Amino acid sequence: AAEKDITYLSPESENQFETPRYSPDGAMIAVGVWQPGGFKDIWLLDSQGRKIDELMHDRAIDGGAAWSPDGKFLYFASDRTGIFNLYAYELATKKISQITNVLGGAFTPAPSPDGKQLVFSSYGSLGLDLQMHPVDPLSWKLAVPYADPYPVITYADRPVETRRSAYNPLPTLAPRFWLPWYGYSEESRDLFGFLTFGQDAIERHSYTLTGLYSPTTYRTWYAFNYAYDGLYPTIQVAASDLDGTYSDLLTDTTGTKDYVQQERTIDATLVFPLLKLQKQHALRIGYRRKAISALTPLPPWSGYSGPAPVQGTLASGHIVYLFNNAKQYGFSISPEDGRTLAVGYKQYDESLGSDFNITKFTADWHEYIGLPWKHHVLQARAFAGSSKGDVFPQGAFQVGGDNPGDTLMAIDDESLYLRGYPVNAFRGRKAVLASLEY
Repeated sequence: AAEKDITYLSPESENQFETPRYSPDGAMIAVGVWQPGGFKDIWLLDSQGRKIDELMHDRAIDGGAAWSPDGKFLYFASDRTGIFNLYAYELATKKISQITNVLGGAFTPAPSPDGKQLVFSSYGSLGLDLQMHPVDPLSWKLAVPYADPYPVITYADRPVETRRSAYNPLPTLAPRFWLPWYGYSEESRDLFGFLTFGQDAIERHSYTLTGLYSPTTYRTWYAFNYAYDGLYPTIQVAASDLDGTYSDLLTDTTGTKDYVQQERTIDATLVFPLLKLQKQHALRIGYRRKAISALTPLPPWSGYSGPAPVQGTLASGHIVYLFNNAKQYGFSISPEDGRTLAVGYKQYDESLGSDFNITKFTADWHEYIGLPWKHHVLQARAFAGSSKGDVFPQGAFQVGGDNPGDTLMAIDDESLYLRGYPVNAFRGRKAVLASLEY
């Protein structure tokens, strides 16, 4: 709708209107109104927005008005006793009756179509829940008149000065917290540092930053991810300098040793989301450039005759389709009741600046199966990946190691986590993984 299609039912004023509701016959509108002086009341307007009546004028917070199906009552929530409860206003007599008497709070009443039940939002020790209450006017008690415990507030009648300026995200973009963080690799040893996150007020910019330092080897790790959501598509960029470990990669008749490489990565991705309430689709198109170099000395010992890990640049373009309809609720620790799916294609090519030519295809399916108890979930996973092109000891795919939390394998990842095995213990041109986790 354009502004020309909008009809204003109220003139510009210092009043603030909320939750307008037409009466069943369409003749009146019940609406919540904030007024200067601390008044939050309910007004009746005619169908064109002209004021008919002010149902109350006090500094109790009254709102969420809903008509009974026969139009005789207006149900609303009010804190006139100190706790929010539900009330009924009878239009014929102008009497206000109290319907509920709860401890935590009752809000936003909604009558059933036959008028026999009220559904409302109830606040308790576990948060907000929906509850039903029978509509029985004979059980209602006449509401106690509101006693205002607050001093009278007066406002000087002077014009309000306003100004307009361009939006500046910087004042709200600074990080508001940090967490201590830890890392380890056989070559860099123990690393200590922090993790932080930030976003601006309207969530146009967001970022995560991790920084780690080893006092033993003087090695620094970092990972930075930034997203800009002010355009369509969403723009994501990332940069990192981390270690990659390949368990038992250096092997010959003399012995076996883990191989650790330095991985310096830059990444740029465009995300085209198609968001729906019950399911989400997205298309990711991106470019990644990763420079890999040995941290483990090569050869690992004199006379070594085993695999020689490659070093150089892996540059690739990728396209990924993502689907999700899994739900997450207030007390969830993982997705529930649904599935996530990622299907992708990735091409390493010399024309993109790569020292290697590889084509990769992946498909990853996570199915979340809710158990009879709340927030207990089985995750069934099936992954398949295939590649063709250059072959090197690190492999196009790696399997092994543990990762905290749930991970959806995307085309722009190379590692498949598998609990109970050393990190990247298995390597190859193809990978298949099936798992079931509680």
